Amino acid sequence: MAEKLNTAPNMDALQDPEPCHIVGIGASAGGLEALEKLFDNLDSNTGLAFIVVQHLSPDFKSHMDELLARRTNMPIQMVENGMQTEPDNVYLIPPNKEMVISGRKLLLTDRNAQKTPNHPIDQFLRSLASDVGPYSIAVILSGTGSDGSRGIRDIHDVGGLVLCQDENSASFDGMPINAIATGIVDKILPPAQIAEAIMQHVRHIPAPDEDAPPEAAGDSDELASILELIRHRLNVDFKRYKLNTIERRITRRATLSNIDSLNEYHQVLQNNNEELNHLLSDLLIGVTRFFRDEEAFECLQDELSALIKRKAEEKSPLRIWVAGCATGEEAFSIAMLADQEMQRLRLEVDLQIFATDASNDALQKAGRGSYTQKEVYNLPDQYLGEYFNKEGDHYQISKDLRNMVVFAPHNLLTDPPFTQMDLVTCRNLLIYLTPNAQKKVLSLLHFSLRREGILFLGPSETPYDLIDEFEPVSKRWRIYRKHRDGQLPLTSRLPFQMPSQRLTASTRTGLPHSNSPVSDRSRMGIYENLLNLKMPPSILVSNTYETLHVFEGAEKFLQTTSKLTEHTT
Repeated sequence: MAEKLNTAPNMDALQDPEPCHIVGIGASAGGLEALEKLFDNLDSNTGLAFIVVQHLSPDFKSHMDELLARRTNMPIQMVENGMQTEPDNVYLIPPNKEMVISGRKLLLTDRNAQKTPNHPIDQFLRSLASDVGPYSIAVILSGTGSDGSRGIRDIHDVGGLVLCQDENSASFDGMPINAIATGIVDKILPPAQIAEAIMQHVRHIPAPDEDAPPEAAGDSDELASILELIRHRLNVDFKRYKLNTIERRITRRATLSNIDSLNEYHQVLQNNNEELNHLLSDLLIGVTRFFRDEEAFECLQDELSALIKRKAEEKSPLRIWVAGCATGEEAFSIAMLADQEMQRLRLEVDLQIFATDASNDALQKAGRGSYTQKEVYNLPDQYLGEYFNKEGDHYQISKDLRNMVVFAPHNLLTDPPFTQMDLVTCRNLLIYLTPNAQKKVLSLLHFSLRREGILFLGPSETPYDLIDEFEPVSKRWRIYRKHRDGQLPLTSRLPFQMPSQRLTASTRTGLPHSNSPVSDRSRMGIYENLLNLKMPPSILVSNTYETLHVFEGAEKFLQTTSKLTEHTT
């Protein structure tokens, strides 16, 4: 299994007294020459902290600190456990150690001699993404093997910058080639130009202490125009996302295109659909991998076991909704886990997994069910052998497992929910939404669950104001059980967006507020009365005529054929 490192941004870490961007540099064979050229072209007062993770022999003393001291006036330190990172310093991993960063402190552990292969660069970059989120920068330099190609995914997913040495300038091109093959490297450059790209990036993406306050984010005409273009062309509305995060990602994308202003970038987007789609992919923040947070899945396994036993006894299907499924890894992880439990218990239930996402590109990949060796690296051999077929350099999900999952486009902020679900997962999406949007999505998920159904959130998320509607199964891993069917207040029960003014440069005022004090309970009563008067008894069915929900009053029409015959004879 993979190292147990949470990739959600550590927001507490961003409150340090001297916050700054942190650059994680991975290097191996031939890396010294590349590092020298990189630091030759960096000033000593960049305001950045640089952490160098290099493959070092445990049998020889490293002289890297002495060699790099000739190239930079920044202090160079061999890391000691618990060392706090500070701007304008260079930190080197010691030989025979592994390292992560947490709360901007560098933590060391002894390298496990039995652990092969060893991926210290991947491990550090994952922790860096978790610790500082979009203020992380990854640089992959010369080296053999593939170390770094997994960690850069986490940096990319949290909105950080990924740079890689070009193959021609690298003494050993294994690490650069494997990094470039991921398709997520932002720029491929010689080391001297990597230094320039780092500084260009930080000039446009300010450090946390210089960042605009959340309420100010999104106030520019240019940002509003870009968001309106995305809404109009791609039918995705980001006004319920945290706009400071959205603005930072748009600025990052413009900077990578060597564009200095959002106004100019807006003009490019109007005439370049390919770039518009690339921007959308960046904004949708598809952070996923198979069995992400393995300990969380171990807790979920017990709940799946109980659900399978109950459904086998009831002779009813086990219904699961994976909301925000990205490229499908989480949906297939849950399918494999459920199938393993059914085999262990020697029970068989009809497993129905509905996996949804707002990104059509992500859904297309999920539907294909084809993953690279890097994407399945943390799966046990048992799972690879049982649920995948090796096809060239890819692993194809088996037909039986693929048939357990239905992928469909769905926007949690605008589309109605699935209903009568036994398990709903929505992981690492809420943290990117505004507080009001979080409440609305949670009310939707609550409505979707049956009583005693399980809600599975990301490690940095909770049910917030709806905590009383759930009982915790695992507080650490954010697994909750819906313990009652009580009605929620009207403001929470209606999570779908109503017609509202578009977010444009000229219209930003909200809807007028009524001065009459009407309580939530009164609104609910009015709403229920209108439903009873205007809405006939109804049954909600799927496109395959499966009953999804029976509304009040419809049950009197559901009589068996024999009873209908009695009344007609």
